[in-house]
Amino acid sequence: MGDGPAEKEACRRRLAPEERRAEVLQAALEVFAGMGFERATLQDVADRAGVTKGALYHYFDSKDELFLELMRERVAAHVEAARALVAAAEPTKPREVLLRELLEAMWTNMQKPGMPELMKLIMTELPKFPECGRSFFDEIVAPARATLRQAFDRAGTVTDGRAEVVDTIVALLPSMMLGVGLNKHVLHAIDPGGVTTERAGAVVVEVLLRGALATVDHADAA
Repeated sequence: MGDGPAEKEACRRRLAPEERRAEVLQAALEVFAGMGFERATLQDVADRAGVTKGALYHYFDSKDELFLELMRERVAAHVEAARALVAAAEPTKPREVLLRELLEAMWTNMQKPGMPELMKLIMTELPKFPECGRSFFDEIVAPARATLRQAFDRAGTVTDGRAEVVDTIVALLPSMMLGVGLNKHVLHAIDPGGVTTERAGAVVVEVLLRGALATVDHADAA
């Protein structure tokens, strides 16, 4: 009892606006990941979310805005958490320790439900839509790089001689980790005896951390 179509629909109508919006964003992720952003329509998203297309416009003005809000919702929180981690770090905390914490958090966030699918969408679809891409870069990528650079520049240790090297590292390092994460996500179904997610994370953090620090130190010595 209480499970008929009328009861289910009444339950849906009782959802708070924030809950409804979250459902729409989840539906958008599933639809965009399954069909591709370019081919998917707002009607497809509405059907997946169980709402009318008109209801979508209550939250989002266009498909582009929906895609951008999805990226903001799922990625911006991690960027802010990283910024807070660096801001709260004691001045005496070693650079290596802080960078390790950032990289470990980055790997953990990449493994959360829906994140691999969203990362693939960002990589494959965003370049086709320059305006969305610029907004994503300005709001997500640039602040993330600034935070990572701040972690490298503990106590103002990044001198002019290695500033370019550090800037290059902070631009490339997240992509390197993302490549490993996506490869692990894609291959897990056909490589059941492969490296576990935990082991992969530990190794990629160690390799990236040691490689980045050695590169910076080498540039300084040169």
